[in-house]
Amino acid sequence: MGDATVFVEPHGDGHAIAVVKNQRIIELIVDSTKPSEKSLIGSVFSVKIGAFLSGINGTFVTLPNGAAGFLRGRKVNRNKPCTVVSVKVQPEGDKAQPVSAGFALKGRYTILTPFKPGINFSRTIRDEEVKKYLRSELSGDLKKIPDKLGLIFRSMAEKANSEQISEDISKQMKIYDLILNDPLMTPNVFVPPLKSRDVAFRDWINPDEKNFFEEESCFDRFGGWEKVHEFLLPQFKLSNGGTVIIEKTSALIAVDINSGADISRSTCLKTNLLAMSELPAQLQVRGLGGKIIIDFAPLSHKDRYRVSEELLKCCKRDKVEIKIFGWTKSGCLEVQKKRDKPALSNILGDHKFL
Repeated sequence: MGDATVFVEPHGDGHAIAVVKNQRIIELIVDSTKPSEKSLIGSVFSVKIGAFLSGINGTFVTLPNGAAGFLRGRKVNRNKPCTVVSVKVQPEGDKAQPVSAGFALKGRYTILTPFKPGINFSRTIRDEEVKKYLRSELSGDLKKIPDKLGLIFRSMAEKANSEQISEDISKQMKIYDLILNDPLMTPNVFVPPLKSRDVAFRDWINPDEKNFFEEESCFDRFGGWEKVHEFLLPQFKLSNGGTVIIEKTSALIAVDINSGADISRSTCLKTNLLAMSELPAQLQVRGLGGKIIIDFAPLSHKDRYRVSEELLKCCKRDKVEIKIFGWTKSGCLEVQKKRDKPALSNILGDHKFL
């Protein structure tokens, strides 16, 4: 995580993990103590196929836990009662869990990609000598990969030894063989959803780094739970006195930026730029995604590009993926963010911080 600091402490039957940079929480994942809020993201399982509904271009399916899921599109293999799917996003409200046809098997160092053959590398691995070394050292493992199966070396493979990567590939191959040999007659779980600590260690924690702390109540080192509580409030303040209100509705996330009493062009522009600097981390930590409509403090037409570029720059800084769709006629900016975890308010809405 670069110059960020990672804090891991027990929470409920799992953990709470915060990534802190310049005294700001830029990422937070917390295991829920509520069974209804446990996320299925990252899991791979087979589902029972229902009828295709042309009106909504999709198929309702039955998950292994008996809950309803929704598979968008027409491409469903109906040769057997069940098909394999993966979960990539949180459902909206009480809607059926969205599932995706196909799957990838992600390890700490590699990702297996069925029906996407070839050996590829993370975009962060740019050194051709490193790529050559990985291909050479793992040549035995790579030869065992079937023709219809691909492999991606993740960024962490660059600093791992060949034994660690080989073990990672072997683990994912065992899961792949399990899926391949399943009769697909009844729903079955192949990759259960991971708890927050497992996700963090797989994707972005290096426990050997100095900026890593895992201990009881380590959030107290940076006033963590007090800072987390601020993300449960609808409003947050900007350094120049402006405010931003984030409200979640059933249809979208509304973001309202206010400059206060001073509505001069310079003040409003500064407020809007400060809001764009803070918004990516605010959305990520709050676990908010889907359609997002941003209503700015008074903003001239010629300053729109500067504001949207600031948002993109700060998304890159905080490693938050947001797509910009454009400006509405009333001057609001419409963006989209993946719902990649449960909303923090659903997990910690009744948490006692003090």
